Amino acid sequence: MDDWARGLDKKVIAQRLRALQQAVGVLTDTLGGVSHARMGEWAGVSEAAWGHYFTGIRSIPPHAAGALKQRWGVSLDWIYDGDATKNDPALQIKLDEALRNPIPVKLGRKTTKNKETVLKDERGRVWRLVKD
Repeated sequence: MDDWARGLDKKVIAQRLRALQQAVGVLTDTLGGVSHARMGEWAGVSEAAWGHYFTGIRSIPPHAAGALKQRWGVSLDWIYDGDATKNDPALQIKLDEALRNPIPVKLGRKTTKNKETVLKDERGRVWRLVKD
C-alpha cells in the first residue's frame, strides 16, 4: 500500500465515488447512467481500475482524483475526507441527492475461468470486473 493511502477508509471513499458516478449520470442526462469505462477514461485509469475504486477494493490515487476534480469540480477533500466546502455547488446538490438515495449495488461472485466480480444495480445495469 502506498503511504498516501494509509488510514483512508476505502469503503467510504468508494461510496462517494459511486455517488459521483450517479451524479455525473444525472448532470450529463445519460439515460441508464455513466459506465465504468467512461468514468475510468475521465479519471485517466482503466475500466478495471475504476471498478476497484468503485467497490472499495483499492483507494483512488491522487492523480485519478485530480483528473475528476478538473473534469467535474469535485474536491479532493470531499473524495478523501467528505469535506464538501470546495465542491462545485451544482455538483454538490446532485452528490447530496445521490448519497441520500444511492442506486443499490449488489456485489456478487461469478465463478468463471477469470473469476469475475459482477456488479448489478436496481436498473439492471451489469458491470463485470476481471480480477488482476
